[in-house]
Amino acid sequence: MRKKVIIVISLLVVISLALGLFIYNRKKNNDILSLILEVDSGINSVEGNLNHKIEVPNSTKYVIADTTNLPKTFKIDGVDRSIEYVETINYSKGNYIVHMYYVDGDEKCKIGIRENGELYGILYAFANIDFSVNNTIEKITNQLEAELSKWVDLNKYQYADIPTLPDDMNDYFTLSYMYYNEINGYKTDYCGVTVMNDGDVLGFRIYDKGISDYGIENIDINIDPKLEDKMIELKMKDIYDTKDSKYIRYNKSDSQSIVVYNGKLYVNYYVGVFFEDKKRGGEVASFQNDILIPLDLISYK
Repeated sequence: MRKKVIIVISLLVVISLALGLFIYNRKKNNDILSLILEVDSGINSVEGNLNHKIEVPNSTKYVIADTTNLPKTFKIDGVDRSIEYVETINYSKGNYIVHMYYVDGDEKCKIGIRENGELYGILYAFANIDFSVNNTIEKITNQLEAELSKWVDLNKYQYADIPTLPDDMNDYFTLSYMYYNEINGYKTDYCGVTVMNDGDVLGFRIYDKGISDYGIENIDINIDPKLEDKMIELKMKDIYDTKDSKYIRYNKSDSQSIVVYNGKLYVNYYVGVFFEDKKRGGEVASFQNDILIPLDLISYK
């Protein structure tokens, strides 16, 4: 009898310890998950049966009532052009503000100017490349950079992603360029521009995401790949492990970047996930996860 009591007590102790460890690990994971932020991708609502938690809006639009101190002209191709204020966008990733304007009152010609007066981007076709003359990627790139350099100091970027031409130039295609800086494989700032198949240079945007204000000299990137993988997977399991779905695996894009959010450094990831749909059956892919992980959470200790 006494032996049975001891066995029962021992089992209860083991169960209690296991339960305590489970509760501790769950609390620890919840504490970590509270630090990993999900950004509104704009289409999260189509996965309403999953566990998306939107902690960060991608951007907020509003209109300033008093525009007295905003610029009324902007120099384009060496000529002062009239600009008309449209709206203001507050970008969460980077905590920076961009004022949008129509050029010469033309709603099809929009430019963005940051609050500090720096150009954010031109959002219309501001140049055209003649493919009959520029028929190689080298010639197209040279012509593009000549046009882009009127607006952007390309020398400040260490790297460039140059596209390749399609086999048939008569088919529909786009050429996407990116000029960027990075630290240990993580982008810090970049400029993206697209050339259409008719030769139109369809505007560009300069992405900084708060790095210049924070000070790139103050950033030390020393990420532990194992910790990085663990944190991404923890977040994806939290979203895709539900009563109706089961997480399988994830893959992240190569466009991870360093951003500033509320004065703190984060790594921004775009993550694709494969999960099982328990109701319909089969494997489903989702490519809408935009997350921010604190840099210090995944750095070598």
